[in-house]
Amino acid sequence: MDDDQYWLKRLNPILNYVQAGHLLELGCAYGYFLKRATNSFNVYGLDISKFALEQAKRNCPEAKLEVWDINTSLPFRDEEFDVIASFDTLEHVANINFCVKEISRVLRKNGLLVLQIPIKNVIMNLLGFLDSDKTHVSVMPEEQICNLLYRNSLPLILRKSLWSFSPSLDVWSSNSVLRHVFPHVYYICRKNGQVN
Repeated sequence: MDDDQYWLKRLNPILNYVQAGHLLELGCAYGYFLKRATNSFNVYGLDISKFALEQAKRNCPEAKLEVWDINTSLPFRDEEFDVIASFDTLEHVANINFCVKEISRVLRKNGLLVLQIPIKNVIMNLLGFLDSDKTHVSVMPEEQICNLLYRNSLPLILRKSLWSFSPSLDVWSSNSVLRHVFPHVYYICRKNGQVN
């Protein structure tokens, strides 16, 4: 959905930490986020869908785009990016452990990983129909996601709960009560120099 409010809500927190550099989006789809990010960053996008990238090229002609399966090694040098973003993509990756390790490899020290991902919580366990997408192969509890990030030198510096009710209505909160209700989170992680 090509909605300014939706995408700027995801971009603006990044700009509090980094205002320029190289930004990679994993699972960039039609390039709506990249289009907003071009004012600040040199943008790159990977997606498994050739059709999606054809649309992304129209929406964001400045972007360097490539068809790629992020279950495999990323086609970039070590520490190439200042920011890596992934919105509702990593839950589709069969080997999320390998993918996060690759993200850490191509992210510069002090670079940011921006991640929006569904989490498995009490509500999801009780009401499985909340996530009926059969392509969600790596939905896990939040503690497990945080541990995976931490082990790959990507500790959290920002966390927001998120539930999208419609393309134009999002609810964001830092409130700890909501993390037990809403099944999506938005993280910003800063890469440190040590692998844990």
